[in-house]
Amino acid sequence: MWNALVKLGDAICRRAQLRRELTRCRRLGVDVPDWLARRVLRSPSAAEDLVNFLRFLRPDEPVFLMDIGANRGEWAADFLALFPDTAVVAVEPVPATFHRLRRRFEGDPRVRPINAAVSDRPGSVTLRIGTDDTLASLYDYAAPFAAARGQTDDREAVTVEALRLDDVPTDGAEGRRRVLKIDVQGHEAAVLAGGPGLLAQTDIAIVELCFAEEYEEMEPSFAPCSRLLAEAGLYPAIFQEHGRHAMAYAIERDVIFVRRPLLDRIIG
Repeated sequence: MWNALVKLGDAICRRAQLRRELTRCRRLGVDVPDWLARRVLRSPSAAEDLVNFLRFLRPDEPVFLMDIGANRGEWAADFLALFPDTAVVAVEPVPATFHRLRRRFEGDPRVRPINAAVSDRPGSVTLRIGTDDTLASLYDYAAPFAAARGQTDDREAVTVEALRLDDVPTDGAEGRRRVLKIDVQGHEAAVLAGGPGLLAQTDIAIVELCFAEEYEEMEPSFAPCSRLLAEAGLYPAIFQEHGRHAMAYAIERDVIFVRRPLLDRIIG
């Protein structure tokens, strides 16, 4: 009974908070699309990141998005729907997943797909691919997480080429607000370590971070990534709420980091 009550309370609270945020946006003159308001009610977890970005970006702003770990392109497609004047570099290492990504954006001149991994140094890396290719990782999941992440003893391994973050092309970024999104299943700190030049030019970063030992012999990534981002002048501003119905404590969550002048926008 208590679990059911917690889930119900979380569902109501999350939708109410996101609806309140959209009301604030409209009061400030932001043109909030109807589809986003509907998504808040139907699937708040799929709307949360987008609503949070409205604290820092207006839908009509020119944006450059570097999507590291673009997967099949769902996140980039949602971002483009809300911020249509966006140039995207979408980097995905898993060949089969990349094929779906490229096919999704075929004919869209705003999106440049790149089949590669991103790390702190160039060279070859080996990915572990379980039953869900969207959760492929350079690392073995720790025992409590392996089954849930689809990583079994008969998992596939694939070797791909890696780029440094600073070596990923940024054509079309001039004159645009720069957004960095990283979702790389435990490799976040290495990605950031390879991009001091790019981070210095980034306005907003959203990174999926670990708050528990999710990968074997890997420390939780929140602390080291926060240090690297702070050195580049980016500070944590918003922590994703999705997942609180499962437990009050974070295992992994998206965290939005922004430059210091943008921190004022989370007040009020």
